[in-house]
Amino acid sequence: MEAPDEDLIATLIRLRQDPQAGPNEIIPVITALRDKRLRDAAPGQPPREIRLGQRSLGQAVPVLRDFLRDADMEVVAWAGQTLAWLDAREAMPDLLDLLRPEAVAERRIAIPIVFEDWGLSYPDEGAMYALQLLKATDAIPNVAACLASENERTRQAAVNTLQAMDAAPHVARLLARDDARLRAAAADFLLSKDIKAALRPAVEASLLSILEKDGAEARHAAARVLGRAASIAAVMPLLSSLDRPDTDADLERVVREAIAEIQSRRPGAAPGQISMPDPESGQLSLSDGGSGEVSLADDPAREDPKD
Repeated sequence: MEAPDEDLIATLIRLRQDPQAGPNEIIPVITALRDKRLRDAAPGQPPREIRLGQRSLGQAVPVLRDFLRDADMEVVAWAGQTLAWLDAREAMPDLLDLLRPEAVAERRIAIPIVFEDWGLSYPDEGAMYALQLLKATDAIPNVAACLASENERTRQAAVNTLQAMDAAPHVARLLARDDARLRAAAADFLLSKDIKAALRPAVEASLLSILEKDGAEARHAAARVLGRAASIAAVMPLLSSLDRPDTDADLERVVREAIAEIQSRRPGAAPGQISMPDPESGQLSLSDGGSGEVSLADDPAREDPKD
């Protein structure tokens, strides 16, 4: 029998205390709380202030946080989502803890042996979705660390979550990390996803900072991404980065490929050339002859001022 609204929280507390209660009993009560939030919220009303008889939905937060430690991953996922819908940011430490690879074993969360595409979420996937619903941008570093997970589903969940949270500028900063696996995963993320136009200046700034300050491996990763994502303004810093003493042949190749890719998107610029408006001639060309030096290219159509 369905519990009246005012008894939903009491029912949830009772189920949490009952070691025999299973997901078939628990999940309908959690989803009833969610439905109450979706159905009865007044415009502008904080969801946790919605009344259930003598209680408010906010009083469900402590027991929902307890359910984040349940052994059933469906219960964990529903509890996390409902906490997010209630804007329960106090649950963030519990959600972040679920991102640790050791969390499943420590909490004895049961994951079915046959688990392909049942529409269920691993605990870390459910936690990432809840953090996304919470718009918890301060959790982006924790989610980004999951890009280097050994679990393919975790990596994909991190990619989806970071994309939804517009996290590309933060991911760009990961290219300076010492962790080679994380650095490669961050580069793959930035290369595989279209970076929104509004985010590109921040991404480019982070990558150019790496070119200026960091070692060869970080510059190698940054140059790869700059070729795909940067503006023509990145060409000169890329060339300058080749002057560093730790530049090797592979880094030089990647930098020059990045420059060529950037220039290929610039109308009227020949390979090895940066073209920009000039108020007198209409075009000023800076040519790189392959030596890494950049010089002004002569324009035969331009009059000598002495004539």
